[in-house]
Amino acid sequence: MGGEDWRRDMNELFARFVGASRGVTACLSMALGLDEEELWQHCTQGDTISLMRLFRYFPYEVADGVQPDSGRIGSSPHTDWGWLTLIMQQPDVVGLHVHHDDQWWEVPPVEGALATNIGDYVSILTQGAMVSPLHRVATGTRERTSWVFFSYPDFDAKLPVIDNCKERYSLFQDQHRDHSGESDDAAGLPFGEFIRSKWMSVSRDVS
Repeated sequence: MGGEDWRRDMNELFARFVGASRGVTACLSMALGLDEEELWQHCTQGDTISLMRLFRYFPYEVADGVQPDSGRIGSSPHTDWGWLTLIMQQPDVVGLHVHHDDQWWEVPPVEGALATNIGDYVSILTQGAMVSPLHRVATGTRERTSWVFFSYPDFDAKLPVIDNCKERYSLFQDQHRDHSGESDDAAGLPFGEFIRSKWMSVSRDVS
């Protein structure tokens, strides 16, 4: 499949991710005692900068009969920068882990379900009432793929000011320098402008 058929299917999948993001956001609003559209007002044009990506994690080969380390990392521990992250996992391979109670827990795929992470923007906007989880991808002896949708707020949405939040969010950290870097002076910047700089800072030159 390719050409216009491929484009049509990918656009439909993107639109379904946007719809799922809106549904999850409505649930978050009601969980906070707000009108179900209260939080989504920050995302009415977010689909113009949201990203859908296909991740492919290669397996580690077993060499000379030595079993690979089960803790090998395909994606280093991090929190997500944006609004929500929706993950369509490969149904028969476990790779996603979430950090909770000082240990890593596997997030096994569930048929017909999306794994969902709250992003840093929501954590800060809700003053830590909703916390973006620290997570990673650990690889093993099997290849793994996953569709990941990064739902973002509006391009012009201002980055909120941290107030009474005890967590350190990667939204305000320079992950190019190191993954626990010092806080950036980002509050008040348009989200779209800032998220572009964040992706540029961690992009890799493959030329």
